[in-house]
Amino acid sequence: SYPSLEWSRNLTRDLSELQHAMEDAVVAADIDQYEVSTQLWDSLLAELDRGRDDHLAPAARIAQSRDMIHAYRVVAARVVPRLVVDPEDAAANAELGSLTDAYNRVHADLVDLTRAHEAEMTAAFLASRRQSDRGLTVIMAVTVLCLITLIAVSFQEARSITRPLVQAVTVAEATSVATLRSSVPSSRSSWRTPASRL
Repeated sequence: SYPSLEWSRNLTRDLSELQHAMEDAVVAADIDQYEVSTQLWDSLLAELDRGRDDHLAPAARIAQSRDMIHAYRVVAARVVPRLVVDPEDAAANAELGSLTDAYNRVHADLVDLTRAHEAEMTAAFLASRRQSDRGLTVIMAVTVLCLITLIAVSFQEARSITRPLVQAVTVAEATSVATLRSSVPSSRSSWRTPASRL
């Protein structure tokens, strides 16, 4: 699979797991479960950094995404532990909207980040495809030219073989009619008839 596609899936998965882990901690009213969920932040950031290290997106763009994740983390750290301890905390419930907004911004940013990189990859693939097509066109043209040359050389060779045979047949026909005015031309000066060697 393509590294950028895998990276995109991993980012989406890590963000979703983080969000679900925080929700589960609130529903279970379990602060220990919340503490475990905080480790998922590091996993999300590590995956984001892998994209930078593997050149899957520009470093400046990844830094921007890191800032958005940090802002989301600050809101989550302020709201979620209070909801775990007291799900009826009015102030924490009032901030749930800002937590949801922060999550939605991060999610949209990660989708945009990977989509922009996929568009760049698609453009690079299309450019590579055009170059490959041009290369195939050149190869086909050279192949056709070679075939034409081969046919021309074969035709010339065939004529160089059949021309003396045609002349020999003409001489044989003339001899059979008793017209000995023709001679068989030879391209070899050292060639002699059996009678001339005696």
